[in-house]
Amino acid sequence: MKVAPILLVALVFVLLEVPVAEAGCGKTKRQVNFLRKQLKKCNQKIAALMKQVRRPRGSCINPKTKKVVNNGAIVGRGKSTSEGCEVTQCRNKRFVKTFLCSPPPQKHWSYSGATGPANWKNMKGYSQCGYHRQSPVDLTGAVTTSIPTITFTGYDQTPSHVGIMNNGHSAGLFFNLNNAPEMTGGDLPGTYIFHHIHFHWGSNSSQGSEHTVDGTSYPMEMHAVHYNKKYGDIGKAVASGNGDGLAVLGFLFDISSNDNTAFDAVIDGLSHIHATGDIHNLASVFSVDSLFSDDTSKFFRYNGSLTTPACNQVVVWTVVKAMVGISEAQLAAFRELEDGHHHHIVDNFRPVQPLFGRTIQCN
Repeated sequence: MKVAPILLVALVFVLLEVPVAEAGCGKTKRQVNFLRKQLKKCNQKIAALMKQVRRPRGSCINPKTKKVVNNGAIVGRGKSTSEGCEVTQCRNKRFVKTFLCSPPPQKHWSYSGATGPANWKNMKGYSQCGYHRQSPVDLTGAVTTSIPTITFTGYDQTPSHVGIMNNGHSAGLFFNLNNAPEMTGGDLPGTYIFHHIHFHWGSNSSQGSEHTVDGTSYPMEMHAVHYNKKYGDIGKAVASGNGDGLAVLGFLFDISSNDNTAFDAVIDGLSHIHATGDIHNLASVFSVDSLFSDDTSKFFRYNGSLTTPACNQVVVWTVVKAMVGISEAQLAAFRELEDGHHHHIVDNFRPVQPLFGRTIQCN
């Protein structure tokens, strides 16, 4: 978009607020200086206007680099806070703080050794990890019932940006969408708002999934995390302590001989987030449901918890039966990510937990 010269001329005199006839030669020195100052202010306003004209609608100016940042883009590196993995994002011509991934821990934990899963329940603030409604579980002995299919609304939207982040424990995907996707039906106890996607994988393809099916592990598991609309945001949903706070849609992966092209942009993005806290805007965008398996109508259902500390027992779990394919080469890209100690992130899954009398349903 260009501003016509006639518009600039008109703006000079509108902003000066001085009639054209008064700019003649018979004015005093004081008047001339006044006009010069006004003209300088006018030029500054015009320059600012031109910058706005050249910027894409809704974009921001990065104060450090002075470069234009498109609406929806995330900048800098993420940091952990008590509410989530915080990032800076351009929204409606200004930078705002937003959150990726699930709420981070208040204390260091890991997947091995003294701070590994066996000891989470003994760490301060993580006592729920030893409670009796924990996840993941072995999906066996499920009771077949007539659970209706889930209704997915808005998952086919094309986002303006997709961000990928390494939070030191996993890789998370954040979608910048006009309307938050919603999951309803399927005997879910409410309307659930999509929040983010993250992954769990193994050091080799004989393990990696958090849930198992009849004792069998899979090389990777993807979680689409949602929060109950009635709580307003994910932090309040977790803090409620209620079993209907979150709904996680899980997908198990199996090895395919060819690359899964739906994950091409994700795999490319992984090469930009090797270090903990790294964030990258993916080169191409895709809908949330493009990563799902082809059939989401058949699934397992049970009540459980977050699979990472603080293991809050607030999750309605839905694990889809149909697998998602991924190649060995694509899995290898996940294994290149590093945690905060510069070790490769592998085997980032919690072992299955006892059911303690809970019922697993399936349709």
